[in-house]
Amino acid sequence: MFEAGYLNAHGLSGPLNIRESASTQSAIVTRVLAGTLQRNAGCAKQDDRDGCEIECLDASGTRGWAAAEYLQPAPATMRAQNGRFDNIGRLSCRIGATQEAQDCGFGIARDGNQSAIPVVFKPDGFERVVHFANGAMSYAKLDETDAPTLMESSVSDGMMHIRISDEHYAIAAHVVGGNGQ
Repeated sequence: MFEAGYLNAHGLSGPLNIRESASTQSAIVTRVLAGTLQRNAGCAKQDDRDGCEIECLDASGTRGWAAAEYLQPAPATMRAQNGRFDNIGRLSCRIGATQEAQDCGFGIARDGNQSAIPVVFKPDGFERVVHFANGAMSYAKLDETDAPTLMESSVSDGMMHIRISDEHYAIAAHVVGGNGQ
């Protein structure tokens, strides 16, 4: 079934029932809407249908069982938006053409096949969200005031170098690719 750490509800026109135990006869403890991110606490084959024990990520922390047919592994974009990362750490960043390099925090969510979403926490309190597909930068999330003149990435000496206008980031290439910490 699912080995993913996070799942989301999908394929329904209404809310998904979360039950007390892995049986369709069990009491409903809560309901979640399609697209709701949940922590996967484990899946099991049942007599009447396969199910996964999930934990709601809201303040309630409600746990219960949902029908596996209405769950899917949560994509990296959803996990990154919710601050659920595969790795967190520090990377070298330079914001502005004349600024010195400094450390910025980052979190990264991966989908596999060298597709990943690093979120860089910049010193000014803002975030830079970068999307990688097949090991190359595909785009960066920009706001209305952000009109980059350049967006590129390259790999040298085991480091992924990202340049977005006058922002420069360097992160270990294996962290983006998913085969290391």
